[in-house]
Amino acid sequence: MAPDQAFDGLYRRYAHDVYRFAYGLVRNRADAEDVAQSAFLNAYRALERGHEPESPRNWLLAIAQNVHRQHLRRSQRRVQEVALDVELAVEENTALDPSEITRALDQLSANQRAALVLR
Repeated sequence: MAPDQAFDGLYRRYAHDVYRFAYGLVRNRADAEDVAQSAFLNAYRALERGHEPESPRNWLLAIAQNVHRQHLRRSQRRVQEVALDVELAVEENTALDPSEITRALDQLSANQRAALVLR
C-alpha cells in the first residue's frame, strides 16, 4: 500500500485517540493539537521510509509521547517534582470530584502524568 493511503487510513482511524492522549499529557487544547500534528507528521515520514507498524495505535501513541517529551526538553531543562502534600491525601472512602482529580494530575511531573494517562 502506498504511504499516502496507509497514512490516510491511520489518520482517519486514530486521530481522535492520539489527540485525546496528547490532551491528557499537556492539558491544553492548542498544545495537544501541536503534539498530535507532529506525531502524525513523524508517522507519515516513517511510512515513507517503509515502516509498517504491527500495532498502529500503540505506535502512534508512542510517537505522540516522544513528541511530547521533545517539547518538554525544549521548554524545560529541568523537570520540576512536586512534594507530597499530606493535606491533599484522600481517605479510602472519600469520593473525589473530577475537578479535584484534574488538579491533582496537573501537579504531577510529565512522566508521572503520562504513566497514569496510559493506564
